[in-house]
Amino acid sequence: MIKRKQSEGFNLAFLDIMSCGLGAIILVFMLIKHNVNNSSVELDNLKNDIQILEEKKENSLQTLKSIDAQLAEDAIQEAAARRKLEERQSILARKSTEIDSAAKEIESLKSD
Repeated sequence: MIKRKQSEGFNLAFLDIMSCGLGAIILVFMLIKHNVNNSSVELDNLKNDIQILEEKKENSLQTLKSIDAQLAEDAIQEAAARRKLEERQSILARKSTEIDSAAKEIESLKSD
């Protein structure tokens, strides 16, 4: 009787290796972008997006400048209001001391 060789389970044939390589090449071709002409369309879209963002930036800067100007104007008005308040408080303090001195004078006149 002729003895048969036992076949090993992990023995790869040449055709198996070649078919795996062909499958890898096909997969690479499927993943590669073939339409290079579409990149100009995407580039135009990106340029439009950049232009829109630049316009938004300019609008935001103008808004920021107007807010800063309004804030400075409000600070000036606040300082003027504080000065008026201090003046009126000093006038009020002076009037109250005058009233107190007048009341004391009235009391002294009543006691005389």
